[in-house]
Amino acid sequence: DSYGSQWKCKRGYKSVNQACVEVNVPENGYYVESNYGNKWKCKHGYKSVNKTCIEVNVPENAYYVESNYGSKWKCERGYQERKETCIAVTIPVNAHLDYSGDSWICNPPYVKRRDTCILLDESHALYK
Repeated sequence: DSYGSQWKCKRGYKSVNQACVEVNVPENGYYVESNYGNKWKCKHGYKSVNKTCIEVNVPENAYYVESNYGSKWKCERGYQERKETCIAVTIPVNAHLDYSGDSWICNPPYVKRRDTCILLDESHALYK
């Protein structure tokens, strides 16, 4: 190689103390070429925990996401995360899902007041 050692380990092996040692790939993992780090990654749907690959528990109404942090899953549109589950967004009358899909906004000219949408008059007082 270009660093002067005149040799390089085969794929699936790493250099340790002038010898080639097989990379230990855990179950549900696969080998990857890397100049640093583990030299293996977990398969889709699994996450790395203590040098093993464990299955990601994806709750109902959610989907798996590739991420180096967080829960590794997101709730589907119309649902929001609550205590490791996805619950349906409750949308009041005169409102619709917002752009994110996990909350709601009022339809104009209604405005949000707590968990409802109300209509204001021209002086911004509540209609009675």
